[in-house]
Amino acid sequence: MALESPTNPNLAERWRRLVATLIDFALVPALALGLMLVTGVLEHAEAWVWPQPLVRGIGLGLAAYLILNAWPLARSGQTVGKWALRVRIVTAGSEDAPAVWRLIARAFALPAVAFALVVGVNAALAFTAVCLVFLVDIGFAAGRARRCLHDHLVGTTVVVAQGRG
Repeated sequence: MALESPTNPNLAERWRRLVATLIDFALVPALALGLMLVTGVLEHAEAWVWPQPLVRGIGLGLAAYLILNAWPLARSGQTVGKWALRVRIVTAGSEDAPAVWRLIARAFALPAVAFALVVGVNAALAFTAVCLVFLVDIGFAAGRARRCLHDHLVGTTVVVAQGRG
């Protein structure tokens, strides 16, 4: 039985959020790989001198995320995965699409903090820190409000999309 918030019975189910995230996690790296191949950004030996691969990889991932999701997020509060699962991001306590600053902070603040804590140390530690922050972040969605840590921090929630998103 799904728990519903007393303030918003339209909350997206946890499984929808998870599958939407998995879709985005598959599409963004695939596009980043395509961008890498098209631009040749990692073709030369000097591109593999630390920390260039990390910086370039983050840049490719950021570019891919923005190419896929910037317009739909700004327009309807949906990534490609959220669109496919018919859910969308709204400002908590309303049905309004969040301001762009909320969407940027929601997507990038926690990974940036995790990365900044270990930048320059080594890639394995940076990856581990980002993964741990991600697990803590999504762990918050297990609560009654179904909001990840990033949702709490920027005042957003994810609801079932009404109509055609």
